[in-house]
Amino acid sequence: MLNVIRENVKSWFFKVIIFAIVVVFLFLGFGAYKENVRDVIAKVGDKKITRKEFKKEYQNLIRYYQSIYKDKFDMNILETLNLREAARENLINKEVIIDRAEKVGFVINKLEG
Repeated sequence: MLNVIRENVKSWFFKVIIFAIVVVFLFLGFGAYKENVRDVIAKVGDKKITRKEFKKEYQNLIRYYQSIYKDKFDMNILETLNLREAARENLINKEVIIDRAEKVGFVINKLEG
């Protein structure tokens, strides 16, 4: 394979192929910097709620209920309390409240939000 490349490195056909490969990688490479659509789990107004924010909220809920139930906490409690849905709803509700507050003129800084 490398011998073929070495022999044809000066041909115009090979240069076109290399150019095409470079162009494809440029576009795919720049696409990696864009926000991954699959990482957005919900959208409230202009605010996007990401999978990372969801995981953080979900872990916070798990820790909260672990502190309440202590030794009795297990996977059945996770399912019973439906913590995944609760985490998603918490994040959406928070963004709805912030969105509405901003629309009425309240200023929310990052420490409060």
